[in-house]
Amino acid sequence: MPKLILEVCMAGDKMQRLETADQLKACVKSAQDAAFITNGLAKTSLEGDDEVTLDLMLPGDDNPRYTLYIVDQKKSQAINKYAVFIVPQGRESEWLFGTPAGRRQL
Repeated sequence: MPKLILEVCMAGDKMQRLETADQLKACVKSAQDAAFITNGLAKTSLEGDDEVTLDLMLPGDDNPRYTLYIVDQKKSQAINKYAVFIVPQGRESEWLFGTPAGRRQL
């Protein structure tokens, strides 16, 4: 039986050759999970100190490259507006960046 050539391109990255169909299924499931979460967030709001955490990893790596903290600001008049902040390296454990209350202050 000839060997299947399985390749995937995730979010504009270069093509990645996969060895098994299970690896391809995992890539598709990852994209589906991300779409499910972002769609759910668009249809709901977070109450009080609630926040959603999303870890972004490189394919094949189990260590998060980035961690996204999603918070909602009820007092804002802007619809579908958002902001992103990058935590300076070495300051991850400070109150402002390391706690839900601190992230709300940002």
